[in-house]
Amino acid sequence: MGWLIRCESAAARRYQRRAAISMLFYLLTLWRCVELSKHTHLTGWGLYALALLPAIPVLVTLGAMGRYLQEETDEYLRVQMVRSLLGGTAALLVVIVVSDFLQTLAHVGAYPPFTLFLVFMVVFGLTQCVQKLMNRVKDDE
Repeated sequence: MGWLIRCESAAARRYQRRAAISMLFYLLTLWRCVELSKHTHLTGWGLYALALLPAIPVLVTLGAMGRYLQEETDEYLRVQMVRSLLGGTAALLVVIVVSDFLQTLAHVGAYPPFTLFLVFMVVFGLTQCVQKLMNRVKDDE
């Protein structure tokens, strides 16, 4: 994965590998669970188990983020990750709060499935990109 995005540390390379693998499993699990729910008529506990399966790779991804924070020895890189996590969390909370008020007072429907996690991940990634662009300095020669 280092060929795609330059990693500054060994901890970042490990995080990137873990996150990529877990997101691949997320996509495969989600696709398979949606297909199974369309073609089988599960009910009860089987349906609940099927619905919860795609959440496992998402939780693994969040765990990989926490593990990266624990493993990273460079404080600056760790702060960048914390800022990105805070940016994603703030965007997620904004969407949740606005959605709750719209649903309660204006009787607007809920967001489509998977929107909230997507909001978190997109803002998390954008925050990382903005920080990397702002950190570009010329060599001191």
